[in-house]
Amino acid sequence: MIRKGDAVKIKPEWQDEGDEHSAFFAVSDEDGGRVGISCADFTDWRIRPWQMVNVDMLEPLVNFADWQAAREFCTNLDERTGCDMDGMNSGYLYAGDSYINQHSSGQWYLILERDSWLTANLEELERRLYEWSAGEGLLSL
Repeated sequence: MIRKGDAVKIKPEWQDEGDEHSAFFAVSDEDGGRVGISCADFTDWRIRPWQMVNVDMLEPLVNFADWQAAREFCTNLDERTGCDMDGMNSGYLYAGDSYINQHSSGQWYLILERDSWLTANLEELERRLYEWSAGEGLLSL
């Protein structure tokens, strides 16, 4: 069962040119053997283009709930990642190399490329990291 927010890939026999390099997200829950999907490349668009497809055209990737459940709280991210955390050493580690820092204010801090977010809403940042990881081909447990 594919749920809204789960990452999927289009099976090779159904791909258009360029789809082999893209991850897609379900924009609706599976219903009657069909589900709405949108390309991960469009996550920053205000209105995302999407399409309805048969689920047998898709290969599920690691779903958000399983990816989130596999996270590990770490008190020394400097050591585990080999990165200088600038004093924010605690946080959650995802799939061994992605992380969200715990800020000294108790909020959560995420940096992705040139963007950063500081918020008390950990799940919001986890969804951003999950979508980014899928788009980069880094989803695993």
